[in-house]
Amino acid sequence: MKLKAYSFFLTLAAVSMMLAPKHALAQDTFEGTIHYSVGIPAMGDDKMAMSTNIKGQKVEIDMDLGAMGGQHIYMDKASHTLTIIMDGMKTGYSMDIPAETDSTVDDGSTLTATGKTDNINGYKAEEYLATSKGVNMDLWVTADLPANVREAMVNTVKNNPQSGKMKALRGLVAKGLAPIRTTIVKGDQTVATVDLVKIEPKSLSDAIFTPPSNITVTKMDPKMMGGMH
Repeated sequence: MKLKAYSFFLTLAAVSMMLAPKHALAQDTFEGTIHYSVGIPAMGDDKMAMSTNIKGQKVEIDMDLGAMGGQHIYMDKASHTLTIIMDGMKTGYSMDIPAETDSTVDDGSTLTATGKTDNINGYKAEEYLATSKGVNMDLWVTADLPANVREAMVNTVKNNPQSGKMKALRGLVAKGLAPIRTTIVKGDQTVATVDLVKIEPKSLSDAIFTPPSNITVTKMDPKMMGGMH
């Protein structure tokens, strides 16, 4: 699979991590799985499942890309590392991630409230439009998610090589909002739609957050991912 494909998966992963907290670690921290449904028009009409496992400072994301096989992202805030594994190719890549992205940097992205409200996937939501480098996101967001779910993701947002650097998305974090439905558009083409399906609090094994030892993992320079928006 080409780097472009890795970048797109990371774009989806970045969207799934945009849960807004007020504190890095709350007393009642969230542990469990957040489930998403992903539609990618270029890959057909069938929706694909994406799940985000969260435990402390570790995050593991699984996505079924159909004929392309499963893909997984492992993020560890403590070690500042991100690892991507592609099942179909039996290979992986890892990169260092910054301790924290500087939220004061202006990357030219914009965030605009449309004033529209609706009930999306069972949540009271409002619509925002985010734009960055030719990519538009139609975001239906809510403040109604449990506080500990939002709090669980703050450091992931800051350390993710995409969402952490996009000032517009961090604007949602500051407002205490989280996405219920996100449509990613490039040019006049819908690239993907990501829907929150279910939040599942549960105990998770530490083994879930460890990349498989039988996969060859190559170190990658994070600068190579610079054009993934």
